Amino acid sequence: MIDSIKERPPTAPALSFRPGCLAVINSLNLLLKERFKTFTLTATIQSKLPNVGVTIFTEMSVLAQQHNAINLGQGFPDFMMDPELTDLVNKAMRDGHNQYVHMNGLPALRKSLSVKVGELYNNAVDTDEEITVTPGGTYAIYTALTTILQKGDEVIVFEPAYDSYIPNIEINGGIAVPI
Repeated sequence: MIDSIKERPPTAPALSFRPGCLAVINSLNLLLKERFKTFTLTATIQSKLPNVGVTIFTEMSVLAQQHNAINLGQGFPDFMMDPELTDLVNKAMRDGHNQYVHMNGLPALRKSLSVKVGELYNNAVDTDEEITVTPGGTYAIYTALTTILQKGDEVIVFEPAYDSYIPNIEINGGIAVPI
């Protein structure tokens, strides 16, 4: 804890307080310091995650480094992003497209996906009820399992399987049944 506001690092911005506030802040700081000087953590945090151990991706990454090999175990691009894409992303940020979107994804993207599915499969899809955009496949699977699994539900997992399937099932109360 900082003993007083005057001890802030030189790079910290200067703070201004109403008269008397500095004395109150310093007094509170001293009280907190005194109160917690003998504080010890007595509880441990128990993870809900199943004991997944070392993943195959970790093993492959280590082996690729040891043998100076190309890591095909995971998506580690070894090339620069296309300059046009970089420019478009920069433009989008400068244009203010940097806020949180709807939880199910950007409405315009969901609408485009709905149209595309309709064209490809001749099947109407409800943009609001049937399309969710996620930041990746693993998160999509986790979200789906979180939505539907009840404690004790059994889930068939065809092996070999992606190493996040079973932990995702177990953390959501399901029982993985590998076959």
